[in-house]
Amino acid sequence: MSTQYLALAAFIDTLAGQGVEQIVISPGSRSAPLAILFARSGQFRIWTHLDERSAGFFALGLARASGKPVALLCTSGTAVANYHPAVVEAKYGQVPLLVLTADRPSELWQSGANQTIDQVKIFSSDAKWFAQAPLPEDSESMQLAFRHLAMRAVQHAKRLPEGPVHLNFPFREPLLPLKDAFSHIEPFDARKVSTGFIVPADEEIEYFSELLKQSERPLIITGPMYNGEDARALAIFAAQAGIPVLADVLSQVRNYAHQAPILTYGDWLARFWNSSHLPAPDLIIRVGAPPTSKAIGQTFLANHRVTQVVLDPTETYADPFSTSSVWLPVRMSQWIGHSALQDVQKSVVRQHWLHQWLAAEERLGRILTDVMLNMADEANSLYEPLIARTAAEVWKSAIFLGNSTVVRDWNTFSGILQSSWVYGNRGASGIDGLVSSALGIAAIKGRTLLALGDISLYHDLNGLLMAKLEALPLTILLTHNNGGGIFHGLPQAAEEDVFPLFETPHGLDYQSILQTYGGSHQVVSNLRELRQVLMSDHQNHYLNLIVTHSDASASQKWRNELFAQAQQLLEEVREKW
Repeated sequence: MSTQYLALAAFIDTLAGQGVEQIVISPGSRSAPLAILFARSGQFRIWTHLDERSAGFFALGLARASGKPVALLCTSGTAVANYHPAVVEAKYGQVPLLVLTADRPSELWQSGANQTIDQVKIFSSDAKWFAQAPLPEDSESMQLAFRHLAMRAVQHAKRLPEGPVHLNFPFREPLLPLKDAFSHIEPFDARKVSTGFIVPADEEIEYFSELLKQSERPLIITGPMYNGEDARALAIFAAQAGIPVLADVLSQVRNYAHQAPILTYGDWLARFWNSSHLPAPDLIIRVGAPPTSKAIGQTFLANHRVTQVVLDPTETYADPFSTSSVWLPVRMSQWIGHSALQDVQKSVVRQHWLHQWLAAEERLGRILTDVMLNMADEANSLYEPLIARTAAEVWKSAIFLGNSTVVRDWNTFSGILQSSWVYGNRGASGIDGLVSSALGIAAIKGRTLLALGDISLYHDLNGLLMAKLEALPLTILLTHNNGGGIFHGLPQAAEEDVFPLFETPHGLDYQSILQTYGGSHQVVSNLRELRQVLMSDHQNHYLNLIVTHSDASASQKWRNELFAQAQQLLEEVREKW
């Protein structure tokens, strides 16, 4: 037992004082001092995850759902490298993570010592901030240094844009701290550090207000955003100002469609707009990250002739088309009450503009509803877009959407959502770690629906162990097309000689795999069965797999046919515009 680790106790005590409540530990030897002290502090919810890559994404899900920094701890060597995919997603998805990695002392670096790699800045620019901790020692000054390190780490993780920080801790043996270490540390007034952001000047808000007053054809476009207060504020503002909102499925705004001009079929409308040569908006207001819909981006955001205002408190300047005109570092929930924005004129022209958008939205909703009713009992009705729409109509608790085809189908076809919490890993948009991130959401929000494809499930099968160990309530809605469905909608599909390079058939049915993790398994054959299973699922086992077998090529053909039908249905709207 060594007194050198009293400084670590001070570090951990300060993390708790800064609002860190949870830590995900990947077991290992060199990280023992930190792991033991976290456990003995009694101030944290501790999760033990056996696979480092899955552990990183599980921590990311916890942080996303809770809105608070989550600590992540592993031993030295390749364990550290396995955290990198989650660190990348945390950076681009703006999720606060504290990545704590144990290391050998510097005298063992580049010496051939076992399990020793170069961990200094291993995550490169993907970590917002890196610090190499000193070797801990028993002194009051060292305790203060480690407390200061904890405060800075939390501040960097929480300051906008939120993201991952990396602290690397070298330890010499012995690796066991005192059992009563926390009773020996000096008391400290751990005031929480500021994580504020820049507030725009009054003249900037007034300039924006004038743009709104002069605009006859304004349009709001949302991308993924996860702050419920901002989503509600956006809906209130849109209703007051009479401005249509093209709402991303991950914007948390769609469930306000009954209270505000929230349009859920923005992807359809953008395609129709582009082909029908309708008048362009004269002002675009973008909120959140760039939208999921490629059509919205190419039709509206790529238009450099339109004044585009981006409301972005993170100041990350995310603009794939380089067309934005004005950047305001502001959150919707904090500026909606500004006096300059209360007198936004609703001209006759603007009212007509809004009415036509709403008319188009109503017609699109009608065609999809009719299709659903007509195909509900058909054995061949499990086209991928209809799977998404059926689930969206009935699922009321948290949802986590996988990437690739799934998030696009939900964005395009789901319409108004019943759920108030819809999450996804759209920072880097990878398919690794989706199961683990969804389980992190379930640990905070309760029963969660994870909608994903079969290749995405394959990539994170290790993550399922957490559901078994912790009895986390997860329902997996699996769109099983035996791999690679998204490529059927891309130009590669026409290249028959090389298209097999893009398909990823695997022949897995997942039933026996789910049984290994203690889960239940059910195959549905049509939309009515799917609806019934989803509505009764809350009474089932903690881990449920619902399998829908689909044909990726047939689903793509069906999408194209439906888009053509919608084009005809919207002609009446075009004539009145």
